[in-house]
Amino acid sequence: MHIRFNNRELEAKSIFKSDYWNVYYFPSIRCMFVKWHEPSRKMNALEHLYKDHLLSLAAKVEEHHPVSIFVDATEKMYIANQGTRTWHDTVIVPKFHHGGVRKMAFLESDNIFVNSTTIKTFEEQTAKNLLEVAFFNDRDSAEKWVTK
Repeated sequence: MHIRFNNRELEAKSIFKSDYWNVYYFPSIRCMFVKWHEPSRKMNALEHLYKDHLLSLAAKVEEHHPVSIFVDATEKMYIANQGTRTWHDTVIVPKFHHGGVRKMAFLESDNIFVNSTTIKTFEEQTAKNLLEVAFFNDRDSAEKWVTK
């Protein structure tokens, strides 16, 4: 399968699919691509789904060793609470870092509450120390930043 990314057609492996997101890996640039879907709003009532998905993503990171992750969060509807943000910082971020991730780019949604909690998640101490994270409103800038 090929996906247009950073103004090029790249070979992509589909490595995880659910109602809430699809995850692809671009071996040629060692980048993962996470595309959130609108049904993720259900995760607000079923927090274990969010955590299970992140643990699955962390396992894929440890399997494929990407150096970067691009997250298209334009349809993301999950709003993380403080406890989940702390869990993310102490459990998920170290797994990402151990798997090779150094940079993450987020293409933000129009939902200010979703964006706010995502930003707060990556302001936690471990994330600030181990990952370079940036947030974007346009896809081209995000794709260029995450792959340079």
